[in-house]
Amino acid sequence: MRERIRPLSRREVMKGAGAVVATAWLPTLTLEAQPPSQLITDDPGASIVALDEGVWAVISKPLGGASPTVSNGGVVVGRDRVLVFDGFARPEGASWVVDQIERQFGRQPTDVVVSHHHGDHVGGLGGFAEGTDAPPRVWVTQSIKDRVQPTARGAAGDLLEAATVLAATTPTTIDLGGRQVELTPMSGHTPSDVVGRLGDQVTFCGDLVWNDLFPNYMDAVPTQLRRTVTTVIGDGARVHVPGHGPLPTRERLRHYSEVIDLMEELGRRSFEAGTAPAAAAVELTELPESVGGWTLFSPRYFETAIAAWHRELNQ
Repeated sequence: MRERIRPLSRREVMKGAGAVVATAWLPTLTLEAQPPSQLITDDPGASIVALDEGVWAVISKPLGGASPTVSNGGVVVGRDRVLVFDGFARPEGASWVVDQIERQFGRQPTDVVVSHHHGDHVGGLGGFAEGTDAPPRVWVTQSIKDRVQPTARGAAGDLLEAATVLAATTPTTIDLGGRQVELTPMSGHTPSDVVGRLGDQVTFCGDLVWNDLFPNYMDAVPTQLRRTVTTVIGDGARVHVPGHGPLPTRERLRHYSEVIDLMEELGRRSFEAGTAPAAAAVELTELPESVGGWTLFSPRYFETAIAAWHRELNQ
């Protein structure tokens, strides 16, 4: 039986957004309940935390418009190569990450992996080519390349033109020298999702996983998303780096899974009843208390999620 639910007003949702801005990004990551990490840099637009020696999570602070990165990402430093996971939203975001790597390691990225085709994860690619005679090798799926390259310009277009396309159905392993990163094409959030794994230590999830920020279903295929989320959060990794939001605890990953289930329930029920997504979205003022608060990038994200279910069920 579902737990007793209480109404959540628009005012409370917006109040929760303010709470995220005020508190969710503070350096509380060393608390026992949080994944093991160490704060390296805490700038107004993003923070960097070390998850292991030479392994970072880039945690964006997207609310309030001050973040050049907007999306999260990661850095993995090997003996021979330095890999950045994700392309971020703007060139200045990518440049900021490159600067942090140079300050800490005296090196530049040799490889950049794009997690999917959305603009907040590819818009910064050109920043990786600034100030270097040896631009990094970019790794993409064919789906990402097909969607992004036709409109890419300048350095970003050049990087995508020369990009390496990942195998479509099997993982690709990149040896950085003493450290390997496995890249696996998936789908659900988009047709172009990529997950990066460092054994059982760290999983870079892209937008297949969100935390504290309600996920964007704009291009989602919900049944695929459900299956993929189950696979990703159940892979046994010590830390999962979401595409947006702070590093999640195991409990918070469970909450995310429950949110995905709730969207399925509302999507299927409203489709069977013939209720339009906009009308059905009103039900999301009643969230199970157990999943806590989830902030919206856009007030239409609930409707977008239900519409994605209607779109799939109508096929």
